[in-house]
Amino acid sequence: MGWSLGGGGSGSSSYSHSMSLLNSITLSFTNMAEYIIDRSAWFSPGVLQDKNILKLVKNRPELNNLQYIAVSLILVRGTSLQLKFSQKVDASDFSQSSWNAHGGGSFMGFGFGGGGGGSTSHYTINNSADWTTVTFRDDPSVVRVVGVRVEPFMAPQASPNATVTSLATKDNELNQVLEQFKSGQASYIDLQNAKIKALDQLKTE
Repeated sequence: MGWSLGGGGSGSSSYSHSMSLLNSITLSFTNMAEYIIDRSAWFSPGVLQDKNILKLVKNRPELNNLQYIAVSLILVRGTSLQLKFSQKVDASDFSQSSWNAHGGGSFMGFGFGGGGGGSTSHYTINNSADWTTVTFRDDPSVVRVVGVRVEPFMAPQASPNATVTSLATKDNELNQVLEQFKSGQASYIDLQNAKIKALDQLKTE
């Protein structure tokens, strides 16, 4: 189970012993909702799906980073994370004051306090009388992003994963532009245009 404490607390023998007694974790929320990402007018998905524009950029490897697009966020409120231990744990390990002193921490990616996900006023730590159960609970106003829904956007482009140097060994024109670029006689744009031309030539062979 992934857990960590701020300020190097994860390495303390006391915390390590307490966590070795952990039996179960219960995670719950008072509310969970999906919010659609409604982008402003600057976003036009049709631009990169236009065949003429796609032809200009189809050999750019960066295009494969656009295979998916985020369409909504999964938000939760009232997060409660309960730890159950097989026996009593040290009260000082999970008191609000000691937790804050260590700079907070996180369990399974859910942080509480310090750099772990909120200020000391936005969560509480409660415990059972016998200290076998410890519960971290967000204030009702705290909202967390727990997921992102994505959908296919651009189909991956089948282009050779070739560098300028490797292509230049097979294309005399690109090799000439590469040498001119090295000597300052050709610009970077000239070099990239020559590379695209070489890639197109390679696909037709």
